[in-house]
Amino acid sequence: MARLTQPLTLFTLLIGSLGAGMLSANEVTFQSEAKQTALLELFTSEGCSSCPPADAWLSTLQHDPRLWRDFIPVAFHVDYWDRLGWKDTLASPAYSHRQQVYQQQKLTSGVYTPGFVLAGEEWRGW
Repeated sequence: MARLTQPLTLFTLLIGSLGAGMLSANEVTFQSEAKQTALLELFTSEGCSSCPPADAWLSTLQHDPRLWRDFIPVAFHVDYWDRLGWKDTLASPAYSHRQQVYQQQKLTSGVYTPGFVLAGEEWRGW
C-alpha cells in the first residue's frame, strides 16, 4: 500500500501545482518507459448536471488492473460553469484553459462537460 501512496501523492502534488499556477503544462513532462502510460482526463464541474455519471464511472477505475500501468485518471474541475451560479470549490481557470487549448489545437471538438481526453485526444468511450 505504501508503494501506491507515495507515487499518488507525488502525482497529486504535481498536478495540484499546475492548477495553482506554480508550474505550467509546458514545464512538466511525464515520460513512461518503453510502453507509454496514457493520461485519462475528465473535464467536469459540480455545476454540470450531466457530470455525476462520468465522475462515478471514473471512480470505478480504482479497481481496474490496468490502473497506473496503462492509464492514469485525472479529474479537472473547470470554472466556466461558475458563472451560472453554482460555484465549484474544486474548479480552476487553469483547468478550463487546459481544455480550451485542446480545442484550439483541434484535438477535441469543443469545450464541454463531461469531456474526456485520452492520451491527448477526445475520447467518448466511457
